[in-house]
Amino acid sequence: MNILLIFAYLVSTIATTLSIVFVKQYTISKNIFWIIYAIICSIMVIWSFTIILPTGKMYIIYPTIKILTILLIAIIGDIYFNEKLNTTSLIGIILSIISIYILSLHP
Repeated sequence: MNILLIFAYLVSTIATTLSIVFVKQYTISKNIFWIIYAIICSIMVIWSFTIILPTGKMYIIYPTIKILTILLIAIIGDIYFNEKLNTTSLIGIILSIISIYILSLHP
């Protein structure tokens, strides 16, 4: 895996996470700049997908990025917004990770 591809995976995961966090921040503050930041992050996600998607199967790549995003959002939600995960949510995240692993086993 080359450095640009690794960078694109990081950008995609972080930018997706930040766009959700920025929209959440907008719902709290009603400051339009949070929406602008979210749009910029969304553009970064599109750019990163143009690099990532030609390298593999879409049904593995996209869910993998989304699971990483869900993990980051859960951590940020807990730390920054004081949103605690309940047992059902935690089980759902664990099952999602297992499903990505199972998908990656498909030839």
